[in-house]
Amino acid sequence: MRDNLLKNNIIKADKAVIDIGSNTTKILSVHYTAKEIVVEDAEIVSSGGMNVFNFVKFANRINSVLKGKKRKDIILSLPSNMTESKIVSVKNKNGKDTEKAIEKHCKSFGRTSPLTHVVNSVCLGKREEQGDTVTYYLISAVPKTTINEFIEAFADLGMKITRVVSSQYNQICLSKVYSDEYENTNRIYIDFGHKESRVTVFADNVAVYSRNINVGFLSYVDKIFKAQDTAGMKDVIYALLNVGEIREKDNKKFLNGIEDIYFESIKEINQNFFSEFSRILDMCSNNDIDITKVYVSGYILDGFIKSFGKEFGIRCESVDFDDGKKARNGIVLDIDTESELEKRYSNAIGLAFCPLL
Repeated sequence: MRDNLLKNNIIKADKAVIDIGSNTTKILSVHYTAKEIVVEDAEIVSSGGMNVFNFVKFANRINSVLKGKKRKDIILSLPSNMTESKIVSVKNKNGKDTEKAIEKHCKSFGRTSPLTHVVNSVCLGKREEQGDTVTYYLISAVPKTTINEFIEAFADLGMKITRVVSSQYNQICLSKVYSDEYENTNRIYIDFGHKESRVTVFADNVAVYSRNINVGFLSYVDKIFKAQDTAGMKDVIYALLNVGEIREKDNKKFLNGIEDIYFESIKEINQNFFSEFSRILDMCSNNDIDITKVYVSGYILDGFIKSFGKEFGIRCESVDFDDGKKARNGIVLDIDTESELEKRYSNAIGLAFCPLL
């Protein structure tokens, strides 16, 4: 309710949006004003590692950069390793029957339990399938201990968490920037992360399936680094960022005699990703979902889109959401329409932004 009031400019507020990634955390300082949302500041800090997450140290990192009223209204976006999420479908149900069906899904949701987890759901949309009306929902769960650790660590430093969202829901909301593209209503959105990549399938503009593939930017780094003993880790990362998988570039100053190992390693990691992705395409085909376009964002190697198109014969496009207009006090996001908001969203400053507007 409060977010609707903000959208309609009935009340004003200052918020902080914190998007936790496996490697870095993005922090937005946001001010709601007359029919505009102004991103006043954007910061990036280290997430501190995900193997053993230190809530107190993380809160201290946020405390060092977040100032003013926004400290009392913080929205936290949690990474996939801190949450459990899945997309479920409900067929030909309405009202209380739908509520009962969702409740049943929530109670039998992977390794989660309403006793130990905070479980919630959101409607993603509906479509007609073989004469049935099928509604899709995203169910997400986070351990209560995780939520409590965050709340306590932030509260000890005078900060207040008011909302928690999952990164999977953020990606779905972000992908809706293409909901008016009627030419490609059946599409796939791939977000390449540091350690893994999330793939979301849309059918008739409705998110119907999502999963993570264990291939990310670090997969290339680790493979190349371990395959040779000439280049250091920083050299490998530098080459990936500047050369990618394009042999035609002037590679000698980056690769220093490891060209063959470098490109063969990239090819092998790509094939690992393609193998998993082909299973998703097969699933789509088996369910009469004809994918016409794929969008990719995140840690994409230069040349990957060409390799992807050659492998699958599907149009593939890299998306860049950083087209927010500059204002004296920050990036201004007009809120005349939701689609316009999403078109002005910047992927570089955190996926948590889109669902909150």
